[in-house]
Amino acid sequence: MVGKSALQFVQVAILARLLMPADFGLMAMVLAVMVFVQVFTDMGVSNAIIHHQNISKNQLSSLYWLNVTVAAILMLLLMASSELIGTLLFQQPGLQPVLAALSVSIFLTALGQQLRVVAEKNLRFAVLAKIEITAALAGFVCAITWAWMAPSANALVAGMLVNSAVQTALLWLFTANGWRPAFRLQLGEIQQFLKFGGYMIANNFVNSINLQIDVLIAGRFFPAAALGAYSLPRNLSLTIAGVINPVITRIGFPLMAKAQGDKEFLKLVYLKTMRMTASVNFPIYIGMAVFSKESIFFLFGERWSGSAHLLVFLSLWGMFRSCGNPVGSLLLAVGKADLSLKWNLGLLF
Repeated sequence: MVGKSALQFVQVAILARLLMPADFGLMAMVLAVMVFVQVFTDMGVSNAIIHHQNISKNQLSSLYWLNVTVAAILMLLLMASSELIGTLLFQQPGLQPVLAALSVSIFLTALGQQLRVVAEKNLRFAVLAKIEITAALAGFVCAITWAWMAPSANALVAGMLVNSAVQTALLWLFTANGWRPAFRLQLGEIQQFLKFGGYMIANNFVNSINLQIDVLIAGRFFPAAALGAYSLPRNLSLTIAGVINPVITRIGFPLMAKAQGDKEFLKLVYLKTMRMTASVNFPIYIGMAVFSKESIFFLFGERWSGSAHLLVFLSLWGMFRSCGNPVGSLLLAVGKADLSLKWNLGLLF
């Protein structure tokens, strides 16, 4: 996570000096749409794979081809509707080619998604770390090179596509261990996963609304440059918890799932997760709020100085938001996807 976040911070710092606010605004709109589409890519079964401890090879094959098939359909649907989304939803005709190109990442990611989930379930974080850092580095080089030669939002798209492709290729090389999915898609044998996944789809969809509603509203009513000035400090605030929390929760989730019958152990892991993440998150967020002008100038350059006052509020928002994150791992580990849905519905209202 340290390696990935360092690359991400450096990439944003460089691109903020090469690209215009309107480019970041356009990308924020595209990513807001992508977040909703990605909710449906694996039918919510990735977390079900970690929760269920006994899964047959036939079930894994059916789950794999379900994931890939749904991802391919969603990619084609997004390509076909990209012009409509750009003109009607956001009134940004320039959004169409960017959204259509980035939709390919849905399919690329799906080809290796199950391999990553199984590796996480088996706590193979050493190999996952090497794969994710290598993929992030490849995407970093691609995005910077593209932005240097032809500055536009396409640089961000190219970096993300390369990241997805390289990560999937490396997952097959280093985590498959000779496993190949059989050509079967029997919905009957994965019924229990689909039931769990149904709650996960609803849960993730509501969670996506919670996370993206500000961007959707701003993209509809404000110019792309204004959204760009808002989205950069907003994404910075999200990135902090997105870097720190998974260091604990990605390990805590499969551990709690393996010991889901031991309530005292679950309580211990959850409370330690809360203490560890808050102890790191709070000082960073408070520091960002106090030194908002300096943070914006150092990371993004003088062009973005008008966003400094936004970072104060967004840092405080991110600080409290980071506290609620670990509860998701606990609920999914014990199979309470329905309770997770109710939790996020409460947050939405």
